[in-house]
Amino acid sequence: MDQFLQTYAVERAKLEARKQGHTTIEQLLTDGSIKVTIHLGA
Repeated sequence: MDQFLQTYAVERAKLEARKQGHTTIEQLLTDGSIKVTIHLGA
């Protein structure tokens, strides 16, 4: 269940960032968590 919630949260964050014109980078960390970096668009 935790994996599902994490995946949902990541996808939702990326979607909202793209809607606002930002770009995202997703990185899988060694502990299994996901790091999302949002680059603000102009």
